Amino acid sequence: MPTSSEMEKKRITNIKKKEIDPLLLFFILTLAWTWIVGFIPLWCGFGGTSLGDILFKALVGTSPTIIGLKIQTDH
Repeated sequence: MPTSSEMEKKRITNIKKKEIDPLLLFFILTLAWTWIVGFIPLWCGFGGTSLGDILFKALVGTSPTIIGLKIQTDH
């Protein structure tokens, strides 16, 4: 049977793992969102236009906020 100090170490290790996962998920999703959604104006032929700039800023500029709020509500 494990001692109380071993159980405490295991509990602390599990807590640390749970804190890292949402942060890593945030960075991966933000990077993916930025690259994928950021190319939409280029693929549609709006690159270098006012409409392309507005779409880029509206969709890509808000990605950290949207993803952060989604991750925060899930955990």
